[in-house]
Amino acid sequence: MSRVACLGLLGASAMVALGKPLVDLIFIGGKFSAGDARECAVYFAVFSISMFLWSAQAIYSRAFMRRGTPWRRWWRGR
Repeated sequence: MSRVACLGLLGASAMVALGKPLVDLIFIGGKFSAGDARECAVYFAVFSISMFLWSAQAIYSRAFMRRGTPWRRWWRGR
């Protein structure tokens, strides 16, 4: 589980670091200005961080369900 979380964090970090240059390379031109590219890079960074958190949540929720006790804990009082 920790490997998936670590790889997800590494990938998210790379996506955040390379977000602005990649958006500039792919989208600048035509009606897409430098200001639009900056704003898109910010959204791309938020997206990449949320992807890391989503992958960690998916792994840890499976581990929690595998323990076999989630319903008992839920029934006792959230």
